[in-house]
Formats: sequence, structure tokens, C-alpha cells
Amino acid sequence: MYNLEDGKEVVTSMYDKDGVQAGAVTISRNGQALSVIADIGDKPFSLFLHGIEGINKVTTGEWTKEENGVKVQLKGSAVIKF
Repeated sequence: MYNLEDGKEVVTSMYDKDGVQAGAVTISRNGQALSVIADIGDKPFSLFLHGIEGINKVTTGEWTKEENGVKVQLKGSAVIKF
């Protein structure tokens, strides 16, 4: 995800490893927090947040620092604070 502006929301379809649509994820930004609403059951998924240096807190899941941002691995909905 690139530069989601404060107060904005984006919805994207999620696909499984076979290319079948598994559901949708809605991401909204409020200041330094992202709300992630996952409508994909209990399937794990990853988000890559470009340009983010680190995460202060993620309510469900884990994150790792990558070259150009952070990778967040989630299972279900979450709040990510950076």
C-alpha cells in the first residue's frame, strides 16, 4: 500500500494461492493508525506498507522491516499503529 491519506479508505479484493477471490480487505487511515477490516474468514494474509519505517503496535499479527517499508502478516481484522 502506498501513501494512504489521512481520513481516506481503500478496498481491495484478496486472492488465494490458486487465484480464486477469497474476499475483500478494507483499509482506512486515521492519523498514525490503519484500521484493517478483513472479510476473508480466518485465512492469513500480508500487507506491505511502503515508506513506513516501523510499527508501534499491531493488534493481531506480526511485522518485519523490509528494504522499502514493513510487511505485516495478519489473520483477520486489525489496527496497525505507526
